[in-house]
Amino acid sequence: MRMSFKQKVLAVLALTFAVSLTAAVSTVYSASATDCALTMRDCASVRIGNSLKGTGIRFFADINTNILNITDTENHVAEFKNVEEVGMIIVPAYTLENAGNADVFEYLQDTYSAPKEEVSTQFTNAQIQWDKDGYYVAGAIVQIQDANLGLEYQAVPYTWDGTNYTYGNGSVKRSISYVFNAALNDTSEEAIAQKPSVLAKAIEMNGKLDITTELSVADGGDLSSFVAEDYVIDSVTIAGTPVTVTDNVIEENVMDKTLAKKDAQTLAITYVSDEEEQKTLNVNAQVWSLYIDEAKELTDGSMNRASYSVGNAVYGYYKITTDLNMTGAGNVCQGGSTPMVAPTNTNINTNGFQGVFDGDGHTVSNLNLQYRSLFGSIGKDAIVRNVNFENVTYYATKNTAYTHTAILASWVNGGTVENVTVTYTISNNFNTVGSAPTFCGVLFGQVYATGGIWSRVTLKDVTIKALNAESSTNENFAVFGALNTANHTAWGGKYFNTTNVSITGAGIYGDTKDNSICTTGWEGLTFKTGKPVELTGVDTEIGATINFADYVQGKEIQSVTYNGESVGATLTVSDKTQASATPRNYVVTTTDGEKTIVPVTVWSLLINEPAELTNGSMNRASYSVGNAVYGYYKITTDLNMTGAGNVCQGGSTPMVAPTNYSTNTTGFQGVFDGGGHTVSNLNVQYRSLFGAIGKDAIFRNVTFANATYYATKNTAYTHSAILASWVNGGTVENVTVTYTISNNFNTVGDAPTMCGVLFGQTYPTGGTWSRVTLKNVTITALNASTATNTKFAVFGSIKPSQHSAWGGKYFDATNVTVTGAGIYGNLDDNTICKTSGNGITYNAA
Repeated sequence: MRMSFKQKVLAVLALTFAVSLTAAVSTVYSASATDCALTMRDCASVRIGNSLKGTGIRFFADINTNILNITDTENHVAEFKNVEEVGMIIVPAYTLENAGNADVFEYLQDTYSAPKEEVSTQFTNAQIQWDKDGYYVAGAIVQIQDANLGLEYQAVPYTWDGTNYTYGNGSVKRSISYVFNAALNDTSEEAIAQKPSVLAKAIEMNGKLDITTELSVADGGDLSSFVAEDYVIDSVTIAGTPVTVTDNVIEENVMDKTLAKKDAQTLAITYVSDEEEQKTLNVNAQVWSLYIDEAKELTDGSMNRASYSVGNAVYGYYKITTDLNMTGAGNVCQGGSTPMVAPTNTNINTNGFQGVFDGDGHTVSNLNLQYRSLFGSIGKDAIVRNVNFENVTYYATKNTAYTHTAILASWVNGGTVENVTVTYTISNNFNTVGSAPTFCGVLFGQVYATGGIWSRVTLKDVTIKALNAESSTNENFAVFGALNTANHTAWGGKYFNTTNVSITGAGIYGDTKDNSICTTGWEGLTFKTGKPVELTGVDTEIGATINFADYVQGKEIQSVTYNGESVGATLTVSDKTQASATPRNYVVTTTDGEKTIVPVTVWSLLINEPAELTNGSMNRASYSVGNAVYGYYKITTDLNMTGAGNVCQGGSTPMVAPTNYSTNTTGFQGVFDGGGHTVSNLNVQYRSLFGAIGKDAIFRNVTFANATYYATKNTAYTHSAILASWVNGGTVENVTVTYTISNNFNTVGDAPTMCGVLFGQTYPTGGTWSRVTLKNVTITALNASTATNTKFAVFGSIKPSQHSAWGGKYFDATNVTVTGAGIYGNLDDNTICKTSGNGITYNAA
């Protein structure tokens, strides 16, 4: 049969010896169909054939019993029914990467000229097998050419009903070397019994398989996985250097320290043989200087003792084998300035630590840094990878004797940091620049900035986050230490070669050239302050809906909280009593971990049309509690009241009616906020906007321009004013008024009693009142120089004899200017006060 498949692989049915190896799913191809009657198991195994080419990989698939006719339940005898064909497609995994949901056979034929018979293993007539997990079938790929032994392979199950193929999800991806290594390390009873066959085939394929192991100079290594019946170790060499093996174990510290290398060494195992020619298995051995399996080994000098030097370079190859909790294990360099792996020279990139520190995915928690760092200085060939530093803290007292404190290195002349995450607490006792000690909050103390020869530091897949980013006040704290940008001009400003680096909470580096902290990210690096972004206030009104997604720039919302309680991604408030002029801070957290504070103020009414001041809209939006009236109103645009109707036109009811005006806890107690806008050409007729106001009422941030008054004197409707007819307290702030004095109204001595501007009467008799607060208020009569009415008062009429407890200070005034009319009318003696009080400046015209 002609083999046209470019990779020259052939999948055939193989039911011979195999060792099953459970592994995590690593699927590239995933079909859209989920009703395939075959489901791949998450394992693969060695398939050993009678010849070298007959050796390969087996994959396994469970069978849905719906397609089986079980003829003998006790003995698990079954046959396929209702399907024309059942099988697997077994090919190099990369050939499926772009298959998507295409017909797999057609895709492979079109893309790689691979006929169906060259890639399918059919099981229709095969023996259906049974184990504790149920009915299954197995297929293998063999006859793999030497050039393809290093590829990973994948299986896709399928059924065919005579018309259509139905594909299942792809299997794990496995190489032949992977399954051989797993078989050799399997300690199950079945695997041990089959190990002679596996070893025999591994020796037969010597040089074609990547058989691997790991050893440690300090801890030695167990070679028993490479031993079986008839395969007894005679001698072992590492990189040609003989090492002593006792009972299949290389003992501690019998290897030379220099055998520890960054790259794998050749471990040659020679077996005793009855034949004249001994057999040798070559294994690729990663030799470490030290396995770190105790917390103290990071701080007690174990790494330093395991290292070795060549000139001014320090070499050590360290692997963490378990999670380490550093609580009680001692601080880094506690009690002195010597790092765990001491630098011999700090100013060129070929000096200092040049080894490997591999966390193997483990976590080092609760590390406390005191003085210096783990590695002192590192150079261009140093590698730190696959480690999580969790909850790093720092020596609490600023100490100028020991600068450049950091986790990894005090001085950095190059090197690579990859697959590293750090969470830490920013210390307020350390600054990176501008104040000793120069200090890096996380990885490095100083990227070497002066003299010598340095290399750019490579950072890949690094995530560093300050646990106290939201609350820290130290703005001079940098993650990657201090550098002098003037000495790195050759790098074009890119001091780190970064890929997928995320920094949250502190500056990226401190520039010793100008004592500044860099907080700007660049290509491959994302910087976040860690502090929530606080938006400007968001205004809404009762009945309207806020969609928080509108305020997070298209990001996906993870949660929205208020006062720590979870709320929905949208907000609609329908209860009038939930209105308030005080914003509520909603915290929106997006799926990238960013937080945004959205201050939402829910008003009773947002006023954006002139008529809403005069047609009763404010009254309809208000609500009462006892004799107090509450409403929270904000103007959202300038309003021209021309033609919009006069205040209380045609009747005496104010826009927000008082229910009682004899005490300071009754009447209007809400907020009227102009939002900095102007209400122009307002005509005041009869009463006022708010009737009576009490001590908690607030009027602010509004300009009334060119206010005028009902032209005919009318004794029936007294106390006409803009804001309130009766005033028992309250606050007026940041308010400006220009108006025309009416000659038809007098404030005192002749009804109606009337205030030309804000108030009709500051309640003078009976009840309980509070002093009115006036701040940044300017009131100017446009006709001050021509008006003939000399009995017109800005703040209405009062009865001083009723206010004696206030010492004559009827208003708590700050920066108040009144021009053109009297300040208030005195009902005790029918006079107009034009004398400036404390905080009030009076101008005649």
